[in-house]
Amino acid sequence: MTAPKKKSPTWSACANRALIGVMVYTFARVNVVIGMKVKDYFVQGRRGWVRLHEKGGEEHEVPCHHNLEQFLHRRRRHRRRLRRSLIPHDRACSSRCGSRTRIA
Repeated sequence: MTAPKKKSPTWSACANRALIGVMVYTFARVNVVIGMKVKDYFVQGRRGWVRLHEKGGEEHEVPCHHNLEQFLHRRRRHRRRLRRSLIPHDRACSSRCGSRTRIA
């Protein structure tokens, strides 16, 4: 008997995992994580780092846990696939989630 095929996670699952992972592994507040840009994750040497922009303009650079590096890498990979498929993220997500909102 063969084991069932493992499905790859969806874009929203990868995004959620990355969002929660950054909060858990860096102890960052929700507002800080929500405000992160793509350039705030970078590799220095062999280690991934996250730049957090705190209240009052403070910046903290925090090394990534190896699990967090995987979460962020998967999220980037899924985002690239979405961009290549020429389907805007909002439209793809709304059709999967069953939402009836019209996107112009």
